[in-house]
Amino acid sequence: MLEVEAQEKLRELGDTPYAVFRSLKAKGCKGEQNSNNTCPVARFLQREVVPEASEVKVLYSFATILTDAVDPPKAGRWTRVPVPEEWERYRRQIKEATATLILPEAVSEFVRLFDNGKYPSLVAS
Repeated sequence: MLEVEAQEKLRELGDTPYAVFRSLKAKGCKGEQNSNNTCPVARFLQREVVPEASEVKVLYSFATILTDAVDPPKAGRWTRVPVPEEWERYRRQIKEATATLILPEAVSEFVRLFDNGKYPSLVAS
C-alpha cells in the first residue's frame, strides 16, 4: 500500500523535470545535491508521504524507504561480534521494513539534473 501511495504522490509532482522542480519549489522542499537522503525528492517523500519513516534514500531511478526502526544485531554473550542468528534477524527486519519505489521518469530526470547543478534555488543553504 505504501508503494502505491508513494508512486501516486511522485507522479503528481509533474510530467517533466521542470514541472517536478516547480512542484517541489511550491512545497518548499529544498535539499542537498548528490545526497541520496537529503535531496529535495527525499525530503518530499519524508514530509508528504511517510513522515514516520526512519530513512528515505533516493537514487537516480528508484527510492528506498525504511518504514520502521530496526534494532541492530546484538553481540553474543562472550564476544563483541553479533552471532549469525542476530544477523539473520536483522536482515529479515530490514527486508520487511523496506519499501522500494521506481521513480517516474520525470522525477528521475529531475534528480539527475539537480545533482548536476540545475535548479540551484532548491539547494538548501
